[in-house]
Amino acid sequence: MTNDSDLMPDMGQEDAFEVQMRGYSRRQVDEFVARTRSQIRDLEERLSRSLDETERVRLELSTARQDLSNKPAHEEISERVGQILKLAEDEAKAQRVRAQDEISKQRDDAKKETDRHRVEAREQTERMLTAAQEQSENAIAAARAEAEKLRNTARIESERAVGEATKEAEATLASAKAPPVTTGQSGASTC
Repeated sequence: MTNDSDLMPDMGQEDAFEVQMRGYSRRQVDEFVARTRSQIRDLEERLSRSLDETERVRLELSTARQDLSNKPAHEEISERVGQILKLAEDEAKAQRVRAQDEISKQRDDAKKETDRHRVEAREQTERMLTAAQEQSENAIAAARAEAEKLRNTARIESERAVGEATKEAEATLASAKAPPVTTGQSGASTC
């Protein structure tokens, strides 16, 4: 593994930046350098682990290839074992197909059930709407009938009141047009 100075030779010195009045903040530069060094160490560690892992996998692959090429003939899978594995694979495929068919059937059944519930709900809603419309029409008809009855009663009452008022007005008018009765003159002449 390499160290920091191998990757970044200028970063090995602590005072790599010249201090001046105008320029960058020394604290910020120092923090940046520290963060950068930390990132470099982390990356080097990851690289080292990756290289070790790559080497390990390469060795395992090499060993596995050697093992495959060095197998004696009697250790090879026999034809009978191959047939058994083929049958097992075929059975697994058949079970997978049956499972998919069952899933499709259940999905279709669920869709049919959902459609049936939707139709029932729509029909029930329509029945309720029809009943509500009939009820409102009945209520409107009853209200109209009651209003007509009240209007007729009010008309009859007003006609009766007008009739009585007319009679009273005629009586008042008739008494107002009648000559006045003088009780004092007829008594004076008899004396």
